[in-house]
Amino acid sequence: KMERAIRMAPLTPNHHFYIDQQTNAAAKYVLRELGKKFVKEGLLEEPYDILYLKYDEIRTLFADPSEIDAKALVKQRKEEREKAKEIIPAPYVGTITEWSIKEEPYKQGLWGWSLEKLQQEKETYELAKTGKAKILKGLAAGAPKVIEGVVKVVEGPHEFDKVEDGDILVCDITSPAWISVYPKIKGVITNSGGLSSHPAIVSREFGIPCVVSTRIATRMLKDGMKVRLDGINGIVTVLEEE
Repeated sequence: KMERAIRMAPLTPNHHFYIDQQTNAAAKYVLRELGKKFVKEGLLEEPYDILYLKYDEIRTLFADPSEIDAKALVKQRKEEREKAKEIIPAPYVGTITEWSIKEEPYKQGLWGWSLEKLQQEKETYELAKTGKAKILKGLAAGAPKVIEGVVKVVEGPHEFDKVEDGDILVCDITSPAWISVYPKIKGVITNSGGLSSHPAIVSREFGIPCVVSTRIATRMLKDGMKVRLDGINGIVTVLEEE
């Protein structure tokens, strides 16, 4: 079973590259050539403006260009796209209650949490209320190293420009979109995730330490804090405040 799991591990990222991204790239080249024809005929300003049109609208442009004002549609949708960029998605949907954090029975029945684990969870969230945690515990999931450095708390891709060379990344979780920051950082600390989560796998690939599932890292750590990241025992220690 382990051998099979290891062989299947590359499936998700490979599928993303060869199927999702490569297929879209090939289609984009075809659409660009069509866009060039529309530009030549004065129907669009730029070849890639065709990407702002729907399939039926592109067909209409070929059949009867007088039926559609493509330039106006493109202008409108570009403006809508810029407005959409300003919207920051909520970290979760719904209401997090004390019961869901501390008492919810599925944690023990469905997820197999022991009473000791439930008690640790309660203590973790009580500590989060104080905002004074000096030590965070999680799972050591990256390279087995112990490092010290300054943290940067990043909520999402809209804050990637905060990250500088040598920072320790602190976030809720990462996804393939976060790969662009990995060449800069020397360690990762997350709220959630497990040994096979994205931040864990990519950290091992980059050879940097990673502590996942601290639950409260983004609440306890602030930009500029100096910490010791123990990638062997899964412990983060605050050394200096910001």
